[in-house]
Amino acid sequence: MRIVHRALAALALLALPARAELPAVPLGEAPRARAALARLDLDDARRALDGLSDERRDVARARALLAIYEGDCDLAATLLARHAGASDSDLGGVDEVARGCARVTAGAVTVKDEARGVWVRLVDDADAPLVPYLVDAADAARASLERDLGVALPRPLRIELVRDQYGLALMTGLPEAAAATTGTVAVAKWGKVIMLSPRAMAHGYGWADTLAHELTHLAVTRASRDLAPLWLQEGVAKREESRWRPRWPFDDDPAPEAVAKAGFERGLALPLDKLGPSIAMLPSGEQAMIAYAEVHAFVRYLVKQRGDDALAKLFAAVGDRPVGDPSASAALLESTGRGLAAWSAEFQRALAESSLPAPRTLGGARPDDREVARAARLGELLLARGHARAAIPHLERVTAKRPRDPSARAKLAEALRAEGQRDAAAALVTSLEQVDGASGPHLALRSTVARERGEPEPTDSGAGGRRLDPYSVQVACGEERPSDPIARALCDAAHQMQRR
Repeated sequence: MRIVHRALAALALLALPARAELPAVPLGEAPRARAALARLDLDDARRALDGLSDERRDVARARALLAIYEGDCDLAATLLARHAGASDSDLGGVDEVARGCARVTAGAVTVKDEARGVWVRLVDDADAPLVPYLVDAADAARASLERDLGVALPRPLRIELVRDQYGLALMTGLPEAAAATTGTVAVAKWGKVIMLSPRAMAHGYGWADTLAHELTHLAVTRASRDLAPLWLQEGVAKREESRWRPRWPFDDDPAPEAVAKAGFERGLALPLDKLGPSIAMLPSGEQAMIAYAEVHAFVRYLVKQRGDDALAKLFAAVGDRPVGDPSASAALLESTGRGLAAWSAEFQRALAESSLPAPRTLGGARPDDREVARAARLGELLLARGHARAAIPHLERVTAKRPRDPSARAKLAEALRAEGQRDAAAALVTSLEQVDGASGPHLALRSTVARERGEPEPTDSGAGGRRLDPYSVQVACGEERPSDPIARALCDAAHQMQRR
């Protein structure tokens, strides 16, 4: 689940009555600051507040919100505390976010790449070796978004890398229980992307595509003044999360169109014009997954029907709607000549007439998940302690139950290689047709096997592995410590993490 930036809800708190003993704020200045932040134009928001007194409660709050956007949480907390009392229920949780952000970022290190306009703040400086790769991904995603959506993201792009979901909750206002329940790993909010370090998860996660996904939310916020409905934001973000990089074999496995079609056939999908404001509020996780696939497929269909500039035109039309009107139908009508209901009906017909194969599964837990998890964990512990031979039967049990799981295959291959069974290990990792999805160690072992056989290294395997599991020793180091200093630093960090 992705949590999306909804800036206007927080910005509404700025329009507060002036205290009688102070002169009135010049007409238009506070609304100008709010509108500037909705466009992520921090320079204009700063100019709008320049010269206004922080003794005014509304001005102090406006400046505090700007400070959160700029990453100065201590200043934000100080400004809000100065006017605490009276009725703070209208703060919308911004005061808690300011205090939480100040706690999380105390002692944090900010790495600035001025040339490419990307700032990365690290709660834990052990993540410093990942920063060059983060900046590369952010820069490539920004260029892709400018091409696809016709909007330039602000400079600098601000990325916050936090240790855990507790820190993510404090920085964003998302309840920690909700973050844990939904598995949230990143949030686009307060004009920045706040995301978990890949070190927070045992086998990493797709942090690079996640970053591109969340940057898309910021781009949509900027293009539409944060007026685009959530379902449309998610559909565009799903499309954009992989367009910044070379295509992978698993990018459409399963195809969102196939999932959406199966959802309609099983009565689990809703027409686009009936989805409502929040996919996350659907009755089940399976329905939410189908809805995400549906909006992704629809955005791809719209671009195919109306051309590469369709999204740029749509968001320009959305941004021209009155504040508080999140409807996409009028914007679609204006930019394409057809409203949402008409597009929804046409899209459903196209799905029904397609010959897409049904996806192998629509998700959900399996009855043996706990048994498989126990075997996998025992095998990993034995392997980590140098007992590869003892680990092999447990890891074979996992691959027997999950023959198409790339992570299971890679772990078993690692154990077999440790026992000198290199041919058996190679058979587990050389073909992508044997697996569903990508795994960093699986990609890394494919590259290792290719080099040992004198074959060309699979395209994008090294970078692909880092985008999934950068702190895996197999991914970061390969068979020997890299000579490149940037890669070597990540390799050393992976070894340090393994020893913990």
